[in-house]
Amino acid sequence: MAFFVFLILLLPAFFGLRIISNSSLVKERLINEENDKIIQNAKNEAVIMKREAEKRLNAKIKSFMDNNPL
Repeated sequence: MAFFVFLILLLPAFFGLRIISNSSLVKERLINEENDKIIQNAKNEAVIMKREAEKRLNAKIKSFMDNNPL
């Protein structure tokens, strides 16, 4: 009988820990998704910056070639 009372007293604690662990997993998943979005945005921004730098460099090379014909 005491064993069943002991189990009944432990059940709420067990389910409480399960809820806490599940909520922490959800929070971790949300944080990971947010980090993935931030990383992807940074990659996209880096690609845009690279393209702009290439355009400026090509314009400078063209200007130099126009001003200094071989």
